[in-house]
Amino acid sequence: MIWLDGIRLADYQDDLGGIEALATVKAIKDHFRDSRLQMAAPLAIFIGIEQAFMYADFSKSYVMCTLGIHRLNYVFLAMGLLQSVAACTLSMLLRTIRRYYVVAVGFIFHGCLLMVLFLWKPIDDDPALFYVISASWGVCNAIWEMLMFSLLTNQYSDNWESAFAITSFFRFMGSSLSFLFHGFVCNSLKLYTLGMFLLVAVVSFGWLEVKLENNKKIKNISRL
Repeated sequence: MIWLDGIRLADYQDDLGGIEALATVKAIKDHFRDSRLQMAAPLAIFIGIEQAFMYADFSKSYVMCTLGIHRLNYVFLAMGLLQSVAACTLSMLLRTIRRYYVVAVGFIFHGCLLMVLFLWKPIDDDPALFYVISASWGVCNAIWEMLMFSLLTNQYSDNWESAFAITSFFRFMGSSLSFLFHGFVCNSLKLYTLGMFLLVAVVSFGWLEVKLENNKKIKNISRL
């Protein structure tokens, strides 16, 4: 009887686990229809593409071919340090300033970086420029990451798991596409593609932020 009770309890727990899994899948499916996540999807894809570009293309075509592999860790160390500082700073600034202003600044900053990479012919006589570009890219990455993170935590505080799963799906899809074409497409075409995805992501996400800000104003007025 003891063993039978244990088996029954295990079966009951398995049923609960299956019900929870089905509920999670249903929630993710429902969130795919959410217009807010649909408008945020291009930015998630762009984040995946630009991160994969840095890890695969920038490291190989710019750093390793010019400075050598022994400098690669220091270049990405600069990117990581500046990204950490920028993320901490933005987490405080986003509470006080309009978010679409940050979107506009990120677009200008990242667009200028793409233009620099497109026109720049890397040489080993000026190694400091590699660190500057990498650190600046880290700042841009922090802008997009913090904007996406704060959107999900503010809009989906009660059921954030499904929203995070969907944005992670689009981000990893962007990374997969970038890694897939790593050895088949030249860097100039990759930079053009990055610029195109950046424009689409900024227009879509910026429009989303404007809509959310207007909805917030309407709610505040209705409470008066």
